[in-house]
Amino acid sequence: MRPNNVFTSSSLINDIILCGTWPNECPARSDHIPVVTHLNIEIDRQVEATRPNFKVANWEEVRKELSLKLTNLDSCKYIPTEAIFLSRADKLTHAMTGVIATAVPQGGPVPHHKHWWSRELTNKCSEVCRLT
Repeated sequence: MRPNNVFTSSSLINDIILCGTWPNECPARSDHIPVVTHLNIEIDRQVEATRPNFKVANWEEVRKELSLKLTNLDSCKYIPTEAIFLSRADKLTHAMTGVIATAVPQGGPVPHHKHWWSRELTNKCSEVCRLT
């Protein structure tokens, strides 16, 4: 009888609880003995990030707050350089995101969202597609 080799990845080596043989479970007319490996694998729960719920927002308050933030921005008609344009676009974006963060209530996950899918899986999928 020759022993079969049992392989595992280096990332799972610390999660092995038990690795042994079950000679009593040997299939009929076979010289193979089953090798059983018990792994300690926990599944991490994915925490859903909250998202702004625009449907329940008080739009009067959002408009007031946004108009206050926009009056503080420099708004001349002529923008001489690209750097000044990018700076003003950045300030406008920060003003809008600040208002959304303070005036729009946060909600849970979107109902039509694929709860089991994550960005890590999208990245892995694109990596595999590039390799093939």
